[in-house]
Amino acid sequence: MVNWFSPDGSGICGGPCDGCNPCNGPLLLAETVSTSLTKCGISEFTGHVSTPPRLYLQSVYSHTGTASWNSGTGNYSNSSVSYTSTTTVTAPGCVSTTSTSGGSSSLLHQDGSDEPCNSPSDESCWAVFDGCGTICVEGMGADCTPTTTVTATEQSYSISTSGSQTTAGHTVTCSYTESITTTLSDEYTTAALIGYATAALPGFTGTFPSSSATASYDLSANQLTVSLSKAEYKFRFQPSTCYQINWIERFIGEDGEGDPLAPVDTAKSWTYAGGADPAGYNPADPTTWPESPVYTLPVPASNGETTVVNVTFSCTCGS
Repeated sequence: MVNWFSPDGSGICGGPCDGCNPCNGPLLLAETVSTSLTKCGISEFTGHVSTPPRLYLQSVYSHTGTASWNSGTGNYSNSSVSYTSTTTVTAPGCVSTTSTSGGSSSLLHQDGSDEPCNSPSDESCWAVFDGCGTICVEGMGADCTPTTTVTATEQSYSISTSGSQTTAGHTVTCSYTESITTTLSDEYTTAALIGYATAALPGFTGTFPSSSATASYDLSANQLTVSLSKAEYKFRFQPSTCYQINWIERFIGEDGEGDPLAPVDTAKSWTYAGGADPAGYNPADPTTWPESPVYTLPVPASNGETTVVNVTFSCTCGS
């Protein structure tokens, strides 16, 4: 059993004593690595933005419909559209790609003359008819008033109508249906953001360039950005017959307003059991002093910071 004492009987070494080297305070050596990541994606529709805001990694635009007009004398026009455009954002790289499918098809019959239009990569032919009010004109009894709805993740516009009128003894008929919908999906969640950031944390190099150890977690109030850090640390000390280091790992978290919470302390201790001095040991050169094991400060689980504080030590002058 080791008996800890010092010249003044306090247990904290204050100077040399019989059989001991002078007690010297340990040096704290640390390496901290960190990363920061911000969400990317497509925002919710105006007027329906959540708190905190949400971003989505996919947007699908769909345009479908048919339009027809018949003069009753053999002259008619018709059009159809089935077009989809999909935009996908990859996370965490934030690369956006767009793919399309379908297209528009229009056909004009004027005095027996056909004018076909087929553009599979876009909707340019749909503009030939220029909307419901061109096909179902005033006086045909059709209702071209669109129905529109908007939520956070979907925006839609639709018309479905038909009508007729008699002109110069001929009955002219029309019909028009159209639906345009944009739908957002695949939310970029906060959990995914934190997972990507955690995976992006660099590895430790083992060089311990710093004299302070810090591990932190900082998620912004809008949950769009997170910054993480973790640390490894060790102590270097001048050996005595026996040497004990005591310290505290202190976490100070934050409340919902970003104000600090009461510290949460974890007491730590390590004892050097003495023995022969390391080869090449030089009391005047700290780089030759023995070292404690390496300890880790992991990334905290919530907003706040963990640091190493209140480092004390004692040495043995007998056993």
